[in-house]
Amino acid sequence: MTSTAGEIVKEFLAAADFGALSTRIDGVAMVLLIVLLAELEMVRVFGGPEARARIVSLRVAVAPLLLAFIFVMVVRSLGLK
Repeated sequence: MTSTAGEIVKEFLAAADFGALSTRIDGVAMVLLIVLLAELEMVRVFGGPEARARIVSLRVAVAPLLLAFIFVMVVRSLGLK
């Protein structure tokens, strides 16, 4: 049996309460942010002819994740959740 990404997401959202779901999503976002930041630094260190274009595209990907991470940390530290 095959599943589409939409079905998998629907099952994921329906299976968990808000607290567990937000913790999972925060964890995934944090791991993705760490991976992208590590990749950004590796591109910076090893360079290459297309390094500038890669750095710009990675910065575009990192900026919203970083803002979301900061927002989540502020909300959790202030107990607004």
